[in-house]
Amino acid sequence: MKALVALLALLQCGCSSYVYRAYFKNGLDTAIRGYPTVSPPDGYTGIWTHYKWNGEILAQESYLNGKANGTSFWYKENGKPYLIRLCENGRFVKDYYKEALPTTRPAIPFWFPARYQNESVKTWMKNGYPQ
Repeated sequence: MKALVALLALLQCGCSSYVYRAYFKNGLDTAIRGYPTVSPPDGYTGIWTHYKWNGEILAQESYLNGKANGTSFWYKENGKPYLIRLCENGRFVKDYYKEALPTTRPAIPFWFPARYQNESVKTWMKNGYPQ
């Protein structure tokens, strides 16, 4: 029942296209804390948001002309940031705030193909945070 409620909520949010590409399309091999991710399009400018399968936000990255530029945020399970990073023209400048990377295994339901196809996700599902 929880899965059905989450699916219905997901269909109502603006992240459904992202979640489809990250969790159902084959060929992606990037992840944040074991959750599959989708890179922004070439030349993208704006805030690119990464989502978990249920619509919760994983990270928000600032881009200018396709390169990381500005302040970006990575979030813990409780919604608070564990990393706030500044980049300019695609290069790391500094971390404003940094905590230890959360090490919990991702909770991805069995029906998402990315759980079995994405190598980064499979590593997290099996081992948790790669030490």
